[in-house]
Amino acid sequence: MKIQHAAFGQKGQGRYEYQDRLRVIPRFGKNKQEVWGAVLDGHFGNALTAEEGAEHLHRFFNQARKKGQTSEQAMVSAYHAVDERCRTFESGACAATFLLERASGKLTFANAGDVRILLITPEDVQQLTIDHRTSNRKERERFLRGPGRIEGVYFSYGNFDIMVSRSLGDFKLKPAGLIATPQTGTCLIPQGTSWLVSATDGLFDDLLNNHVAEIVRKLEQPSVIIPELITIAVDRLRSDDDITIVVLRITR
Repeated sequence: MKIQHAAFGQKGQGRYEYQDRLRVIPRFGKNKQEVWGAVLDGHFGNALTAEEGAEHLHRFFNQARKKGQTSEQAMVSAYHAVDERCRTFESGACAATFLLERASGKLTFANAGDVRILLITPEDVQQLTIDHRTSNRKERERFLRGPGRIEGVYFSYGNFDIMVSRSLGDFKLKPAGLIATPQTGTCLIPQGTSWLVSATDGLFDDLLNNHVAEIVRKLEQPSVIIPELITIAVDRLRSDDDITIVVLRITR
């Protein structure tokens, strides 16, 4: 398996601080035959929670696997462990993580919030993750079983509003039903060439998955794809949010 990757984050125009974070470890695991990736979208004033995720999600993941947990179980354990470290923070962060096994082509992924992971082939594009927003019926129903309320596109509790129902940190919204538990899944990377794209909502609020896939297929190389995606989102579509993107080109 041949893997090329690129990653980049850019502060939103007019924002005082870049609150996203990312982590890519191309030679990960005991035998260095795995690829780890994490993209985190910080919110509520600072990047402390996103930084904790970038620094520690992979560490807690490895610890959980050493105790005998499957990769999916270890993803959940890692999110909960990082969430607990953020108990005293005011901030929160959405997160998406993936583990790619070079030998088998197995991909394990997880997300809490609205950071997405796409798997793109020459013929198809799949959104592997689930956006935990009010547009998600199951998340809306789950949240409304608690004391929180829905106001437009926001999950609300007391004086706090947030666009996602799952995230790391955000302890002021935990009593209303906001949780750090990610949704997880696995798939097999197909034979041939494919691309894995993980990015914050600074990209996906302005670009449809199919549009991203068209750009990826046209440009092919991760180091070329990322600047083009950012240019389109910022210069043409006027996104003012932080944008953080990881792209892998995978050939099996």
